[in-house]
Amino acid sequence: MRRSHIPKTSASLCLGLALILSMTACLGRGGGSVTTYADGRGALIAGGSGGFAMAAPGGVPWTGSFGEFALCSQKPGAKITLDSVSYETENLTHVKVLLHTYALSDLKGLSPSKISRYTSLGSSVGQPPDFVGGEADHQLGSYTSNLKGVAVSQTCDDERKSDEDVSGGAVPDQPVQDLIFVAQTNALGGQFKNVYINYTVDGQRARIKNQWQMTMCGSAPAIRRQCS
Repeated sequence: MRRSHIPKTSASLCLGLALILSMTACLGRGGGSVTTYADGRGALIAGGSGGFAMAAPGGVPWTGSFGEFALCSQKPGAKITLDSVSYETENLTHVKVLLHTYALSDLKGLSPSKISRYTSLGSSVGQPPDFVGGEADHQLGSYTSNLKGVAVSQTCDDERKSDEDVSGGAVPDQPVQDLIFVAQTNALGGQFKNVYINYTVDGQRARIKNQWQMTMCGSAPAIRRQCS
């Protein structure tokens, strides 16, 4: 069953929203216009596009987590704050979105080899803080589901430098923020199809349509095609 978590709007003009790169949307329930951007086109960047397919660990139901949604501003000096995240899913339950932040204090004192393993989460069975092996066994930092009002001030140039620093075993100059998507599924498997990150930039409402496909593998034919 497909569940849509995209907020309803008050006019039919929004029907073509997913088909274009950016536009000014119709009035939402909260009032005011919302500009929707494909990831990479607006002030806030959140990981681009792509996808992950995660193998089922055996036993159902099971929980998985997806990352690679590093947040940064490509409009230096702009005041950007998060509002909420919505999404389209297929056969997923217990969905939650967490903001993962790791600060300089989380890395200081670690050896370069340990720092270099501390990159953004791709995907892992389990959820914070109880990941099950894989690339997530080294994740540090803090997690929160309270996204509203969180400021995003790191520029994308600085975010890239931080990523390069960590990959090279050096402590980055600034804290790093990324989003983690957590869900549960059964033997059929399930997936996130589209993610919408709602934010405010200099007082104007905007959102990203991010087309990462995040698949939890299972026996459903459409899911098996994503996992082959």
